[in-house]
Amino acid sequence: MQSCLIRKAMKIFVHAALFLLTALSFDCRASGQSRAQAQTAEAPAGWSETVNGLRARLSLERDQKSPFLKVFIAFQNTSDVAAMRKIRFDPQTLVLRVTDAAKTPLAKPSYGDYDGMSPLWEPLLLPLEGTIRFRISFPGLGYHPGKDRTIIDLGPTMSWVIPGDKEYFVSGTLTIPKKDGDHPYLDWSGTLTLPTIKIPTTSKGEAGGPGGSQFKKIADQGVDYYNDRPVPQGNFWPAGMLALVNTTNRVSGIWYPPERHTFFFSGSTANFGAFLGDYSKIRRIEKHWLILHEGVGEAFSPGGGNRRPCDWRLEGAAGWSEAEFPTYALVIHLWTGGKIALNQITIP
Repeated sequence: MQSCLIRKAMKIFVHAALFLLTALSFDCRASGQSRAQAQTAEAPAGWSETVNGLRARLSLERDQKSPFLKVFIAFQNTSDVAAMRKIRFDPQTLVLRVTDAAKTPLAKPSYGDYDGMSPLWEPLLLPLEGTIRFRISFPGLGYHPGKDRTIIDLGPTMSWVIPGDKEYFVSGTLTIPKKDGDHPYLDWSGTLTLPTIKIPTTSKGEAGGPGGSQFKKIADQGVDYYNDRPVPQGNFWPAGMLALVNTTNRVSGIWYPPERHTFFFSGSTANFGAFLGDYSKIRRIEKHWLILHEGVGEAFSPGGGNRRPCDWRLEGAAGWSEAEFPTYALVIHLWTGGKIALNQITIP
């Protein structure tokens, strides 16, 4: 009798356990489906369609100090695998397209100069329901200050100078092929079609970083730097030059295409001595030059107009050689007939 009761109790326990496991399994599937549905419903606009539990999108941000747009990519793990997804991303897995509203592709620039760097990319690990967003643009394209106001730069073969004549858009695909030895659930592979987004541009009269609020166009003879605001970083400038040209006693400055700059200064002997000391600390230039002139110096605008007195002038120019990086010449001209007492100057 007792053994019979025990067998009945065990049978009831087994049925109850099976029922509980079935209920839990159904609940897990239901919660997984509801989680995926919730993510689909709550995801902001602009995401790609999900492929193998992953979706992505591009975004652009304008830097007010530069014509180069910051390009970002975001990934979101929408799978039901409770583990880290590994994504072998680097910018070479992307193919971007820039077109106008009629889907006409925008031609890439023919500028020959490119001097950019890129980080070493390692595989990303993205947890369940995780989202990651990071920058993928590290500009190095040579450009025309004052003319090129909006630039997308993802490397020498994937760069565009965006005109301001109409609306332009960027879209693309991301493809990571499957590799031998990939885990069937943890290593992601596939192709994502990135939705089209509008490129933010500046209007013809709007400031847009170098070439915008820092410059004013004077015909085709050069560009005047405004004197009531800081000068932006120029292409290939050696370290220390930016601080040197932004001293408070700058009279004016001119940029001549493609890469020559002239800055005029007026000040005391002490001002010039400090300027000369800072100049002597700049490295990665061909030589340190100090050229003396008789009389009083003159600052001027492109074309030779708007002339006014100055005491010294700084000239900088990039020049290409056999080396990978450009050489840079940086020369000081000093006029001895102005406010600078030459016999009180110490040459560093």
